Amino acid sequence: MTDTPAFDKEYWNQRYRNGETPWDMGEVSPPLKAYIDQCSNKHHRVLIPGGGNSYEACYLWENGFRDITVVDISSLMINKLRKEHEQTGIRFVEGDFLNMKASTT
Repeated sequence: MTDTPAFDKEYWNQRYRNGETPWDMGEVSPPLKAYIDQCSNKHHRVLIPGGGNSYEACYLWENGFRDITVVDISSLMINKLRKEHEQTGIRFVEGDFLNMKASTT
């Protein structure tokens, strides 16, 4: 583990707990929405590192994509998303994306 706050799980839990998320637009970012809208092949695997509130993951699911994985270091956020989206097949993984091992499964 490093001393850099960006790699500290509790740092991110606290930011979400306190609502200190100025980057959060509250919706799918327009450039990503435009890209998703033009995708005709819904069979792509989609990985969203640092997924935050996962607006894009939910939008992808609503638009027919079914192989979606969100990774976030914040256990608070991952637990919230799992509860909110348990009716979908979106995978929510708690972890530091930069230190994860690759898998082919």
